[in-house]
Amino acid sequence: MNTLIRLLLFIFLLNAWQVHAEATSCSEKSAQTYLDNTYQRLLDLYGIPPASAPQIVIHSENLTVSEKDKTAIFGYYDSKTKTLHVACNAGSVNSLEVSVGHEATHYYLDQAFGKLPLWLSEGLATYMEVGNNVEGSAANKMNQPRIKEFKGLLKHGRVPALVELLNQNPYSNNPSQYYASYWALIFSLMHHPSRDVQQQRRHLLLHLMNAPDRDLGTLNKQLIFGLLKNDTKSLPDWELAWRRQIWDLN
Repeated sequence: MNTLIRLLLFIFLLNAWQVHAEATSCSEKSAQTYLDNTYQRLLDLYGIPPASAPQIVIHSENLTVSEKDKTAIFGYYDSKTKTLHVACNAGSVNSLEVSVGHEATHYYLDQAFGKLPLWLSEGLATYMEVGNNVEGSAANKMNQPRIKEFKGLLKHGRVPALVELLNQNPYSNNPSQYYASYWALIFSLMHHPSRDVQQQRRHLLLHLMNAPDRDLGTLNKQLIFGLLKNDTKSLPDWELAWRRQIWDLN
């Protein structure tokens, strides 16, 4: 599919998004804008327009994980109905932008790449919550809440080792405690002061996303091998450099 056809298809899909809102302080127009921005970023990165247009439903109150688990969440993606459910939290700054960016990325990845490991799926979703694709180590409008959360984990020695992070079970009791670390890992794969290292890492990430073998162990080994090959570091040294990179962000 050439670039012109992709662009025309993308424009068509932008006009096809269906946004429905309950009586909330969050506007459908704002959700539409955040959705458009997210898909434009993803299209710039991967050149693949979403196969179809999702529906997005804005809820007046925070959602919960399930009827049994009342943990509050800002949104979720229903893969069966291709619907993004996001909560309008008037007391939280840019919560709608974050929720739409996160859940829209899940929809896009599902359509463009299929099932991905938790660290990759949630890492990219948290990366797309706020920010841009600007190259370098200090892209503006970074995800400040995730940076603050990750630095807090660093201060208390609670950042999981890379191997633990990669093998996190999506059905564990509280996978959300890993989200800041997922974000930090993906950020380090997308941004680096060295353009050559950055491009190597972005290519590695895309290779994993397109890998025909989605076995978690295989993908994790390929990631670690690729990182150490590109950086010529030991795994402990790479992890230290990764954590320092995020710690130095403002």
